Amino acid sequence: MHIRSQIRQQIAINLTEAAIVVKGRVYESISHPHQTHELPALEVHAPVDMILGQLSQAPKIYRRELTVIVNCIAKGKSAEDEVNSMADQVEAKLLPDHSLNGLAEDVDLEKTEITIDGRGAECHVEAEMLFSIRYITQHPYIVDEEFNELHADWDMAQADGQIDASDHITPEQENL
Repeated sequence: MHIRSQIRQQIAINLTEAAIVVKGRVYESISHPHQTHELPALEVHAPVDMILGQLSQAPKIYRRELTVIVNCIAKGKSAEDEVNSMADQVEAKLLPDHSLNGLAEDVDLEKTEITIDGRGAECHVEAEMLFSIRYITQHPYIVDEEFNELHADWDMAQADGQIDASDHITPEQENL
């Protein structure tokens, strides 16, 4: 399983353990719980994973930034207060553990955007919390076990595009 999936799952586990909402209402995807009346609820999804830079060629080591969105969703007369309380609790749970149990280098909250739709008992409120999570991935370096020959051309002294020397190196081969 890719580390971005592990990070999303760890966030969902952390939020479930925090008991911010009724257990079982932390969803690891966009599940639209408001359509099934299972509110309040939290949705966790990771829509963007960017490569910030390459730290090594062999093995390939990448510094990455994963955008994780946590949606706090509530409905009813007190939905706005409920969503604000949920967002505060999400922050309090996720920001102190900057490594997400060893999976990441850092966790930052970039923004929280609150949307209110309707009034009174029909009021539907969502707080979209955008987190940036930086982490590193390493891909194995595959070694060619059948390395038979190395060839190098040398343009000596002044670089004029003419090959002045050439080397052919053939390592000793083991008889199998």
